Amino acid sequence: MADELDAIFEKNLRLVDNERRRVFVEKMREYRERYMFYQANDMNYVETSDYINDSFCVSVVDRDDYWVYSPQFNKTMGLTLSKLFRTKITYVGCGFCLDFERIVFVDQHKNRWLMCRRSRESEPDKVYVTLRMPRPRTNLALLIFADDSTVLNAEFRGSFLVEDASKWHED
Repeated sequence: MADELDAIFEKNLRLVDNERRRVFVEKMREYRERYMFYQANDMNYVETSDYINDSFCVSVVDRDDYWVYSPQFNKTMGLTLSKLFRTKITYVGCGFCLDFERIVFVDQHKNRWLMCRRSRESEPDKVYVTLRMPRPRTNLALLIFADDSTVLNAEFRGSFLVEDASKWHED
């Protein structure tokens, strides 16, 4: 399994050094083992506070290591989760528009994984890439982005996912 994970990383993030790849693969395997621990020790593990609040660190990088914000890293994470959990990540999305800190990966069974990329107050020059334990039964709003001519067409009846901006005008 480690060789397969290593190959995923190597294929998608060729320019990232071998040590970072080794640590990522090792940490992802530990993440899977922690999930298996929860599953083996409590019939209702998904509902326990330890499981719900668990935030597993898979990588610590310098603030200027922009590769962890790249689409290639998101793809690497999605493919790695697919391999580790014997599923297929079919959707990826942000919690909020242009939110580069949180990414949600969803498989074909609507299980979701939340990945966060954040600095800590105690170490502002480091970015911690963390994963929450997978959660079942995700509700999805699927968006298919169209080209400008389609959206500008008066007959366009597609949907837009929007956030409330009314608070912008309250000050």
